[in-house]
Amino acid sequence: MRKFRTTFAVVLVLALVMFVASSVSVLGSTPLDTVSRTYVDGTAFVPFRQAANAYGATVQWDGENQAVVVTTVHGDTWSFVVAEVGGFNDEGTVFVPVAYASSVFYIAAVEEPVVEEVADEAAYEEEAVYEEAAEEVVYEEEAVEEVAADEEADEDAAYEEEAVEEVAADEEADEDAIYEEEAVEEVAADEEADEDAIYEEDAVEEVAADEEADEADADYEEAVYEEVVAEVTGIHGMITRVTYGYNTAYVFGSFHFGRAHWFPLSDIVEDAMARSDVFAFEIDMDEYEAIYQDLEVLELMAGWMVLPDGLTMADILPDDILENFIGQLELFGIDFDTISILTPSMFVSMFTLELMEEFVDMERDYSVDYYVANFARANNRPIIGLNTVLSELEFQLNIPLEIQPYALVDFDIMAIIESFDEIDLIDAYEVQDIELLREIMSVSFYEGLDNPFVLHTIDVNFNQRCNIFANEIARLLQETEEPTTFFVTIGLGHIIGSPLGHVLQLLEGMGFEVESLWQ
Repeated sequence: MRKFRTTFAVVLVLALVMFVASSVSVLGSTPLDTVSRTYVDGTAFVPFRQAANAYGATVQWDGENQAVVVTTVHGDTWSFVVAEVGGFNDEGTVFVPVAYASSVFYIAAVEEPVVEEVADEAAYEEEAVYEEAAEEVVYEEEAVEEVAADEEADEDAAYEEEAVEEVAADEEADEDAIYEEEAVEEVAADEEADEDAIYEEDAVEEVAADEEADEADADYEEAVYEEVVAEVTGIHGMITRVTYGYNTAYVFGSFHFGRAHWFPLSDIVEDAMARSDVFAFEIDMDEYEAIYQDLEVLELMAGWMVLPDGLTMADILPDDILENFIGQLELFGIDFDTISILTPSMFVSMFTLELMEEFVDMERDYSVDYYVANFARANNRPIIGLNTVLSELEFQLNIPLEIQPYALVDFDIMAIIESFDEIDLIDAYEVQDIELLREIMSVSFYEGLDNPFVLHTIDVNFNQRCNIFANEIARLLQETEEPTTFFVTIGLGHIIGSPLGHVLQLLEGMGFEVESLWQ
């Protein structure tokens, strides 16, 4: 039984990761599930007004801009142009892709609005920057005025000295030529001394200017790295700051499902989001939505999800595994023939998601990723991906045929359901019990395991993908010329710590400054 539960734990990780590459609801009940769907060229669409009403929001049509204006249950208002989100207008009814509707109504469903708070914080920061700049200008103006006053005083002194010399010259007009020559030389010496004094004064002012510039640079660095220090409560996701020069990356560990009361996130996370210029995720969500318009990509995905060459599971599973698998399906009224063309890994992953949504208090519509992405969209911040969607899909779906049967070793549906309570992954994330999460996801949890499917899953998710994420974060920090703050959202499993999710350790090993903000 322990061997199966260990195998299931890895399958659970795979199922959670696959959520990033799939927003199609497998089972469960969300507000969006109550809305009828229309399929166009394989893409699912929903009437936007019905979807909005399901989340308690209202909509109005902006005919001039061909846009929809949305008012959430919290009174927040935002809009979008139908064509820009891949939607269409059918005789007055606006349809949008299901993936878009699921994403944009995320904030509408949480208990408290966040956008207004962020706007207040942004305004406060802008005012602080403005005041600091104004103070610097006043200081510089005062310094300039002081220099001008000094120069004017020098000019007055020189003028008075010249007047005295002119009177003396008149009085000494009868002196012989030798005396006059000596007087001229004396005047020249005085002027040279004045020039030396002016030169020294300029040098002092230049030193003062350099010191002032150094102080300004120090103030800038302090402003860049200064953070709000507060007690960390709520979902902090092991948020960590990684710096390189004037560039910063806040790395935040998310969960690909969630619960409504998780939001807003911890103050330190919300503050980091408000400070950030660019938001990075495991994949670019806009790129993901676009692939469903690409028939070649859809055909490629289908090829990874089903067995090749007309094979079925009956053709590739050993007799004992096949017999146990069919028996388990019959206990729950599932027809083997309806799912037999799927790869075993695909079936187990999708079926696990179904059971989770049925028996675990969580919803994919409350994904932490969606919450952060919706914040970025609401505040017009760019969204980028650390890896391409196609690469991520291939990682999760294109599993070698020879190890596929191992995904169904000791398959036991009741044991899966019982394991939800024993593993307690979602509850551990809710209370941010990092030690328990580490125990669940650590290599020691899989000690003695010789299942090739499990080993492949660990290698893909905690070796290959961690390296890809770390290298891309490093590239962003090193190659971005303008001072930029990134907010990087990746699954918590990727930063939980070596020897599994070791993105932060990889970055530290590359020489970046890595500072935990949650402890």
